[in-house]
Amino acid sequence: MSLIQNPSVDGFEAKYVSHEEIQNIGAIPVLADRSRLARMSPERRKQHLSGITALGILVNAADGDIAEIRPDEGGCLFREGALILHWSISHTAHGAVAVKSNGPSRIGVDMEPVSRTVTQGALDQIVGADLQVKSPYSTKLETWMAIEAISKALGHGLSISREVRYSDGWELRGLSWRVDFEQRRVGGQPHHVCVARQIMEGP
Repeated sequence: MSLIQNPSVDGFEAKYVSHEEIQNIGAIPVLADRSRLARMSPERRKQHLSGITALGILVNAADGDIAEIRPDEGGCLFREGALILHWSISHTAHGAVAVKSNGPSRIGVDMEPVSRTVTQGALDQIVGADLQVKSPYSTKLETWMAIEAISKALGHGLSISREVRYSDGWELRGLSWRVDFEQRRVGGQPHHVCVARQIMEGP
């Protein structure tokens, strides 16, 4: 891992919603891509709408705002053509979470029901050789979630998961990452939530 002088990590904010809450809103959210929604299955559409609605609430989305996922930049919110913040969303069968960084750091999130199990075979499909030997977590689910959140922060998702490294800290493509976990009840069900934030070099 590269040595970072005066490491700093931006704070973040999160918004959690259940699918039932979103169904009561009714209107298509400002940040939704209608053409993309039209290609989704009903279940996928429901989950995506929850995530993008949570994001809209979190960032106070206005008409004309554009939310995009860009390779190597992750979730980006543009207002009047300018990048104003980084974001990420995750959803399950019960609800969704949206997070935003309170600074220039890229950010990724993964949310999973506490009841989800990850087999060793499934984990082996997404981890690099070093993580097959060493992980800072006691459960396979936590390791999976950390890898997914970090990969999402760079806008690629699990397609680059095997590049994620751990040695006294998380690293991906020359960048260092802070990973935090919490538990939240969403849609009446307990969930693990993992947030990955880029560690920046301070002044």
